[in-house]
Amino acid sequence: LGEKTSDPFKEYIINMKKLKTVAALILALVMLLSTTACSGDTTWSAKYEDTTLPVGVYIYNTYSAYYQAYYQVTDSSTPVMDQKIDDKPVSDWIKEKASEDLKSILCTQKKFKDMGLSFTEEELTAQQKNLDSNWAQSKTMLEKLGVAKESLNIATVQQQAMYVKIFEAIYGEGGEKAVSDSELEDYYVDNYTHYGYFTKALTTTDEDKNTVNLSDEEIGKIGDKFEEYAKAINEDGKKPEDVAKTFQDDEDLDSDPYKESTLIVKDSTLSEDLQSALKDLENGKAKAVKSGTTYYLLYKYDIKDSVSDLKNENNRAKYLSYMKGEEFDTMMAEEAEALEGVTINDAAVKKYTPERVADLTKQS
Repeated sequence: LGEKTSDPFKEYIINMKKLKTVAALILALVMLLSTTACSGDTTWSAKYEDTTLPVGVYIYNTYSAYYQAYYQVTDSSTPVMDQKIDDKPVSDWIKEKASEDLKSILCTQKKFKDMGLSFTEEELTAQQKNLDSNWAQSKTMLEKLGVAKESLNIATVQQQAMYVKIFEAIYGEGGEKAVSDSELEDYYVDNYTHYGYFTKALTTTDEDKNTVNLSDEEIGKIGDKFEEYAKAINEDGKKPEDVAKTFQDDEDLDSDPYKESTLIVKDSTLSEDLQSALKDLENGKAKAVKSGTTYYLLYKYDIKDSVSDLKNENNRAKYLSYMKGEEFDTMMAEEAEALEGVTINDAAVKKYTPERVADLTKQS
């Protein structure tokens, strides 16, 4: 395994595992399963009541955990499998994570059934399209590992869909922990910032196609120009969208450079320069900010003006997941940990090792 992967399916795995919302799989760590089964049959990975998970689900979980480990270890000069995570050998960490995910899947399926939930035909069709797309991207590698399409479905697409459906049933209208419109609006106003911006890079490309910084004089001129853009908004009363059009004309750009974003500033990946600027900026005002090798023209909207956006079903679902996602993840993790009567197939665990996954991945 060399550079960080640009494979879109591997990126999908990694991004899914990083998300802290209900659109993601369970991230909270749960205890190792105490019940195991030893036999020669390695076609299955885990059982609970009348549910049996095929071995491909465990193999996929191992494959997914391997890539999580790859992005968590700190020494890029040392093979992943020779390192530790949380003071555990990576191999042990991967096996634990793969087994934990088996229990999480079984717990989700049980709760989905116990709550009397089901999918509409439209939802099932969307899931199938999602599965087909994911399988098309990953088929060669997963088949080499021994993962069938249905195992991929159980471990990812179906699991995510059930997880979201359970969340909606609990926190949505009529749910036992239903969030009212006013509660969601208060959360939105208290936590989010809505801003607009356009940018200009403070670099150029030399004759050898290398990226080089502009001179201090050139950067100073750009800064002066951006201060003029801010003044046009703050003192002349121009709209930020119109100033962005002026910038587009000044720079002879083909497309509109103005963008908008709504986020929790302190939890964002914005630089400290931008976070500080947005925090101090008054509603309806603009500011020119140099951050790294980029100049920004920031404009801050009054967040209350976009509360009406929450009436849109998709927007409401999105911000509800932001509001209650972490609480829900914790609850589901605790239920998975407490689930008794799960049997893990020890023979399958011994056969489909992290080392096997690592070796096959390197050969791809």
